[in-house]
Amino acid sequence: AGGGHEHKMPLKLAVLPFTLDQAGDIVISCTGTTAGHWRGKYKDLEARWWQIAEQVMRDQAEHGMNAVTGGPEFRVTAVKDGKAEIDFADADRWLALAAQHGLNGRGDSYQGLGPNFGFYPSQGKECMQENEANAQRLYGIGFEALVKATFAAVAEHAKQKGWPPRVYYLLDEPRPEHGNVESALEMTKLFCRAAPEVQFSGYYSPGSGRDPYFKVMPVTIAHH
Repeated sequence: AGGGHEHKMPLKLAVLPFTLDQAGDIVISCTGTTAGHWRGKYKDLEARWWQIAEQVMRDQAEHGMNAVTGGPEFRVTAVKDGKAEIDFADADRWLALAAQHGLNGRGDSYQGLGPNFGFYPSQGKECMQENEANAQRLYGIGFEALVKATFAAVAEHAKQKGWPPRVYYLLDEPRPEHGNVESALEMTKLFCRAAPEVQFSGYYSPGSGRDPYFKVMPVTIAHH
């Protein structure tokens, strides 16, 4: 109705007798499936955290997503004779929930579901020296050896447990003004060299700061 006048027109809608196939050739996920920063600080909310995780996964699946991004970390507890020992309990539980809701696409580890070495790898100006020092301090081995042992154990465990494929997130916007474009690039090369079978990704800064990574990083954007 407009200006006190009413106009009607016929509308015909044809509903065809078939259902569209779910997307299978593209990964659709949501950044940070559930908040993890407060987890562990409030023990009485642990069960509630997992309840919310399942609710969010169900909601994502109902809205057409087919992968899960983020989740709880898996922690390296020791490295012995070149083999990493890792606590995968939370990651196994998380990905079992994802599989239950059909979220089996290649998600990435932005906001979680990546390795915790006992320290978070630096990507700063002195990252190569800092990461090496931390690996030596905690495990008595070099950082590259730590990365190699960790992702070898991850690959073996993921195959055994039937994990959906993952992309592991490394970088968060190295920038020329931070002086870490080259150092973060060297760290990226170290990861790719130590675990050539793994797909790594990152967020790059705008402009010239991101260009060197496109030739190195197997996946050139963190999310799909």
